[in-house]
Amino acid sequence: MNNSEVLEKNTPSTVLILLICLVLVTITGFFFSDSIGVFAHELKDYLGLGADSENSEQAFIPDTASFTSPAIPLYSTEKNELTPILRTPLQPGFSLSSNYQTSELFQGGIGYLKISIKNEGRNPIFIDRYGVSVNASESRIFSEDCGALLSPGEEKNLGIIAVRVPEEEKASLSIVLWLLASTSEGKWHEYDPYFLNGFNTDLKPMPEKNSPKYRYNPGYYFRTINRLVEPSEPDVRAKAAETARSYPGAYNIYQVCALFDMVKEEIEYVSDPRGNDIWEPANVTLRIGAGDCEDQAILLSSMLEAVGGTTRVYLTDNHAFAAVYLATEPIQPKLQLKE
Repeated sequence: MNNSEVLEKNTPSTVLILLICLVLVTITGFFFSDSIGVFAHELKDYLGLGADSENSEQAFIPDTASFTSPAIPLYSTEKNELTPILRTPLQPGFSLSSNYQTSELFQGGIGYLKISIKNEGRNPIFIDRYGVSVNASESRIFSEDCGALLSPGEEKNLGIIAVRVPEEEKASLSIVLWLLASTSEGKWHEYDPYFLNGFNTDLKPMPEKNSPKYRYNPGYYFRTINRLVEPSEPDVRAKAAETARSYPGAYNIYQVCALFDMVKEEIEYVSDPRGNDIWEPANVTLRIGAGDCEDQAILLSSMLEAVGGTTRVYLTDNHAFAAVYLATEPIQPKLQLKE
């Protein structure tokens, strides 16, 4: 028997085997489409076809009309003390110290200061309002209501205040307090606005706006990780509602911040097993109390969606993060000039 005869006899068997394999692959793909998708994607990468196919994809342009924006509630999150009523003309005196942190300050922009005050005296003091004076001007004081009662030796964070930064290269900033001090009989003397020692700071030039190249996730990975966002899962929904109820009402920006803080504070970072990249569903990460960046991003996105938010999970070459839709137009900071 020569080689041509052997090939002729084996050809029907080979065709039959290929047909059986094709049927098995089709059935397996029906039940395990995600696994086949991974295999196909890795195969395209191995053959050098992945990059071209991904670059040929059209960038996803969402319909923002279907998105939900968080409301900004009218109520304040600050739990201010009531201003003392009993007054006296006697001045009991006070002593205090301050601590502050600033954001980067750009010429003509908006800057932020975080201010803490410590009562260094022997009498209680009450800070009714606090602010920042720009360039020692009494007409340019940006201020906020406060309502902070400080016992002797006590230190409190008054809050974060936004100020309009001058156009000049330098600026002088001074913390201003509207305060009362208590006598030993429990009566309060209201002082004129008290200016703490100012500090000078160099202002950075406002950076030019740039338009970085738009980059987007390959469709396969984007769809795969976002399919794991499950806002209706009972445990996820219950935890999201429990956290958001501290700031009641319709979906709002306070709830967004509370859910972010919850994930940040209660979910520890733990890496996946060596050689594995596991993307856990949100309820699993919640139950374990730990996960890596993909797991935490999936959990945060699920919880935000559970209270009415619009989110996406995005991937970089070595990181994952959750993004939440806030508004089409930038939200302007609140600036209050004290008259």
